[in-house]
Amino acid sequence: MSNNILYLDDDKYEMLGYSERLEFDGFSVKYCLTPDEAYNLLKSGYKPDLIVSDLIMRQSSQETANESHYAGVNFSKLVREDLKINCPIIILTVVTEQSVLETVKKHDVIILSKPIPPKQLSSRVKEAIQKHKNK
Repeated sequence: MSNNILYLDDDKYEMLGYSERLEFDGFSVKYCLTPDEAYNLLKSGYKPDLIVSDLIMRQSSQETANESHYAGVNFSKLVREDLKINCPIIILTVVTEQSVLETVKKHDVIILSKPIPPKQLSSRVKEAIQKHKNK
């Protein structure tokens, strides 16, 4: 049985590149381009074994690229506090601002700096799922 991964990123090409590697390694990947889309998928009952999310992205498809913000922080908070989902969350980011990273960490996430080689992301996904199952 493969593990289900929810992959959230408004950069479709980057997401497809990473997702291709995850699928090659046996994961079943669902893609979402906005936090609103991912939130609705989770509310409808989709149960991922792990979530991969970008940090900086548009909240909805109606926003422009200029309105991109730290939507990954808000999404992680909703997943933990509103939906009560306890699966591992990996946040991918180019942000190095410590105050932002500390805010994200409050929501029990794993932060990985981009760019990350796809094979390394897949290894970290496997590691996080295994660690979560062993709790």
